[in-house]
Amino acid sequence: MEAEKLLNEYESYRVQAEALQKNLEMVEASLGELEMVVKSLEEIKDQGKDNEILVPLGADSYVSSKIIDTQKIILGIGAGVAVKKPIEDAKKDLETRIKELTGVRKDLGERLGLLLGRIQELTPRVQGILEEAGREG
Repeated sequence: MEAEKLLNEYESYRVQAEALQKNLEMVEASLGELEMVVKSLEEIKDQGKDNEILVPLGADSYVSSKIIDTQKIILGIGAGVAVKKPIEDAKKDLETRIKELTGVRKDLGERLGLLLGRIQELTPRVQGILEEAGREG
């Protein structure tokens, strides 16, 4: 019965580690996107009006467009709601999101590290149980 408990514990840790890894990947992707938006806002502000840009339509398709307002952007604030904000205010909001996600990334990384450490501790015992079961079967 001890062997079964250990195998269940090991599997539980493995599943949790996979989920944390997926969450960490999503956070990393979100951070990359937010950092790209902040950089784009800086470029828009520096270039001025009537500069041509490519606007993504999806499926690697774009359309040429001109920026008519370099002072304000429409910023999504969640739940399908967006507000028009001055670029500097939007940048501050985005930088706050970046800081929050950086904290989440740190927390997920620490939790993942602990789980992987526990998995590494259990691996030799689990391998021994599996080898024993293979000899008996």
